Amino acid sequence: MTLSSRLVVVTLVAVVPVALSLGYTYRRERARQLVLVEDRARRSAELLAADTGRLLEDVRRELVRLSLVGAVRDGEREGCNQRLARTVADGQLFAGILRVDRGGRPVCASHPMAAMGWARQPTSRALARTARFSVGALVDGGNTLGLAVAVPVPDARYRATLGTLLAAVHPDRLQGLVRGRPAVMGETWAVLDPRGRVLAAWPEGNAVRGRPWAVWDWRDGTSDGVALAGWTSAPAFRRTRGHAVAHVAVADGAVVAVWAVSEDVAFADLRAAARNSWLALGFAAVCAAAVVWAASRWLVLRPVEALVRAAERVRSGDLGARTGLAYDGTELGSLASAFDEMVDALREREAELAAAYDTTLEGWSRALDLRDRETRGHTLRVAALAVELARAMGVPEDQVVHVRRGALLHDIGKMAIPDEILHKPGPLTPEEMAVMRRHPQYAYELLWPIRYLRPALDIPYCHHERWDGSGYPRGLRGEEIPLAARIFAVVDVWDALSNPRPYRPAWPPDQVRAYLQEQAGRQFDPEVVAAFLRLLDGREAAAG
Repeated sequence: MTLSSRLVVVTLVAVVPVALSLGYTYRRERARQLVLVEDRARRSAELLAADTGRLLEDVRRELVRLSLVGAVRDGEREGCNQRLARTVADGQLFAGILRVDRGGRPVCASHPMAAMGWARQPTSRALARTARFSVGALVDGGNTLGLAVAVPVPDARYRATLGTLLAAVHPDRLQGLVRGRPAVMGETWAVLDPRGRVLAAWPEGNAVRGRPWAVWDWRDGTSDGVALAGWTSAPAFRRTRGHAVAHVAVADGAVVAVWAVSEDVAFADLRAAARNSWLALGFAAVCAAAVVWAASRWLVLRPVEALVRAAERVRSGDLGARTGLAYDGTELGSLASAFDEMVDALREREAELAAAYDTTLEGWSRALDLRDRETRGHTLRVAALAVELARAMGVPEDQVVHVRRGALLHDIGKMAIPDEILHKPGPLTPEEMAVMRRHPQYAYELLWPIRYLRPALDIPYCHHERWDGSGYPRGLRGEEIPLAARIFAVVDVWDALSNPRPYRPAWPPDQVRAYLQEQAGRQFDPEVVAAFLRLLDGREAAAG
């Protein structure tokens, strides 16, 4: 009898014990599904909150920059009106901007005052005396629907406040936070003001902008969670009015990012499967027997569990996993043989793919060397030296590959630097240096969407950070700087100084060594410098 026939016989006598466990399985699966929904809710709300925080940061920066413009700061009506109107028309970030004096009286505006009804609402007036960037609530001035924000206007010496810039964030920019987000489970993405009114929602038919959202009342309160990056609080999750809801407070609670899904929708498949299972079980109950456990354990569960364990190991990245089952000609034996052959093929394909990835990265590095004429050949040299130093410092081998990839792409951000700055023969101006210093951020923005290169981002993003915290782009200090970036910083400077440039000859090795030792504890990690010098000593001893 084939295994299929034996399974049919066993299933016919297994209905009764299966019935006893079906109810328990349903409850356990529902609890698991709820955990998945909760996890998705939390992650979705955090993602929306992060995007909202970035938008508010852009708003803050633009208003602060605008407050420092002479015409706006000094309240020159004609020049101020023109500058505010141009900012609204060009940037599409604001629906309107109003400059008021310390008494809250209008000084200048982007539109005629008759069209600035939003600025006369209590929410806007409450912001007129703010001492820092502040976020209010939704304002509706007839033709203007947006989020009220404000920044103080300092005097030229930053000693006193001359007034306030009030602005309404454009509703289309708010809606852009949620538009197009995935809604495969019927979920709703929304951004609310402190009164629970909808600033933006997606899909748009699930909530009406400017009105309270019926699914969740902001007056229910938020969690006290730990502040993240100065903008968000830890997400709260609750089940209310038949919905699973997660929310994150942004800007000290002035704005709330919310993700919600109806539990009827989220659990529809599970409930349908349970209903069908009960119907099928009722039909099969007449054939139940008590021998299924022992029989299935030996005939099915043991080999299936071996297959599952092997599959889980493969899923976690272990391509050395094998089923350990005999290839005995049965269905499961054939499946085990096919599975093991598949894993072998996957391992070969992974090796080929990794080689293709590395070849592509080397091509990118050569392209960078061709563009940056001062560093031709530099990239491959520092990549090899960084790998050698990482191994000498005990970096795990599965991380060394990311060190190499990061070293190959360390200056990928320079692709965004204009040629007139990159190839300028003389020293850079402060403005040009500011542009040049953006290349680590450009590298981050370029490589982050590429999933397999994310582990290699430490070097392109952080290799200009300094041990004493004076580096860029984030001013990291000490061990806040990733180890890969600390390793690369040393070998990068070694190679740069040891090879000639159009504007200087190569330094002697002893002079470069002295410079590295001098900068240990300032520019470089002292332990990395010591390890690198030991590596050089070992090379010299082997060569001698």
